[in-house]
Amino acid sequence: MAAEAGPDAAAEAVPEAEQDKDLLCPICMGIIKDAFLTACGHSFCYMCIVTHLQNKSDCPCCAHYLTKNHLYPNFLLNKLLKKTSVRQVAKSASPIEHLRLALQQGCEMSVKDLDTLLSLLSEKKRKMEQQEAETNMQILLDFLHCLRKQKLEELNEVQTDLQFIKDDINAVERNRIELYRARERYSVKLRMFLDDPVSTKLWPSVIDKQNNIPVSGAREFTWWDM
Repeated sequence: MAAEAGPDAAAEAVPEAEQDKDLLCPICMGIIKDAFLTACGHSFCYMCIVTHLQNKSDCPCCAHYLTKNHLYPNFLLNKLLKKTSVRQVAKSASPIEHLRLALQQGCEMSVKDLDTLLSLLSEKKRKMEQQEAETNMQILLDFLHCLRKQKLEELNEVQTDLQFIKDDINAVERNRIELYRARERYSVKLRMFLDDPVSTKLWPSVIDKQNNIPVSGAREFTWWDM
């Protein structure tokens, strides 16, 4: 345990910028993945160095003769890489993520602290639910206002059409009444004509006129005279 603590403490004592530089693969210039150490003391990503050795048999850093048989897993560097990854995640993690990680790692908390935390979470949940409900109500209210406006426009169009139809009905009704009155006037004149003895004597002449038969001594007579 002491042997393991020594390298970890030394690694943490190294400045962060220099430490990050040491974690870069000399081939891909990215954070080393699955670190392997060469016989000459350089570390690379396993896939990077294996791919390099398929074409050349030297170390990319010092040109020392190198084959796959001279590669060894770098357990210490892999452990350091995992810790660095955890620290980077912790830096960018949210407070909730920090809390989750702390609980997963067995962080000791008193019952009072847990009650306080649960109370805060419950209050936060209540506020978020209320805010979500208010947002949903506002969305629904906006939708109903838009729907009402649309229906009012449709109603105005229908009312305009109904007014046009009403005007047409009134015009047709007036024409119908005029035709009815004209027919009544004609019927009255016809009855008056038939009841008049003088007009009755002229009836044959009217018939002859309609049949284009000239009648001597009779004046011209048309239906308009009625």
